[in-house]
Amino acid sequence: MDYKTTILTFHQFIQDWQNFDEEALQGLPKLEQTLSQLGNDQFNPIADAIVDWCEDYSHLRPKFKSAVEFNEDIDREPKKRDVDQGGIITNISREGLQDKVREIKETVKEKVEENKPNQK
Repeated sequence: MDYKTTILTFHQFIQDWQNFDEEALQGLPKLEQTLSQLGNDQFNPIADAIVDWCEDYSHLRPKFKSAVEFNEDIDREPKKRDVDQGGIITNISREGLQDKVREIKETVKEKVEENKPNQK
């Protein structure tokens, strides 16, 4: 898995929280903490953190791996790049990828806040 495909697939993946079971949602604080320690331009460590976190959840692992493989296949075949097949576009600038990382961090943080029990 290359870092661009991993990051962009995860960005796409978190747009639908139905991809995550309750166990994975409860584990989001761990991912949030790891990502918060990395700069938005530390692409390889960010991708590694995402993959490592997904590996911890048996329900999530195969779904995410499948999505990454699908997007890698589309990116490898030039004829498929021009056709919208539900994949991601990995031809993205460094700044564009940093924006996606920033969005991932914000989205994960928001979801963590949503899942916190009300503290009184």
